[in-house]
Amino acid sequence: MTEIELENAHLRRRLADLEARVAALRTPLESDALAELAQLQSRADAVAAKFGEVAPSPMRGERPDAFRVRVLRGLQRHSPTFADFDLARADAALLNVAEREIYQAAERVASSGTDAAAPLVKVEETDGAGRRITHYFGDPLAWMSPFMSGGQVCRVIRPGLKP
Repeated sequence: MTEIELENAHLRRRLADLEARVAALRTPLESDALAELAQLQSRADAVAAKFGEVAPSPMRGERPDAFRVRVLRGLQRHSPTFADFDLARADAALLNVAEREIYQAAERVASSGTDAAAPLVKVEETDGAGRRITHYFGDPLAWMSPFMSGGQVCRVIRPGLKP
């Protein structure tokens, strides 16, 4: 084969791959996959709300496993165990373990206020009896620091005493 024929064969393979990707995007997801995506986004939103953020939405044609990995990458920095782990290479069992650990670590960081970049966030929940419960997550200094002044040092000198 000549160099031009090799290049044409390579371009045909790339074109076929791109056409397959476009076809996958145009294929509607099954109802089970849509329900799983909604459940994954709901879980991610609950944790992201504690940081004053919103979880990303699934992209058109995105499968649940790919969405799961994309969402976990945003929270991965909070987990010391999985901070540098490549989630895209994990199998289903390891991804389940990583997901549980990453969400738990993110919730611990949000509730302890150890994330310096996180503001104080108000999260309202409704319990089973319909009562509204308000929780605050984040660093209390996020709202208190503008009202705080620097410390002052003074010396009290009493008459008749040597300093």
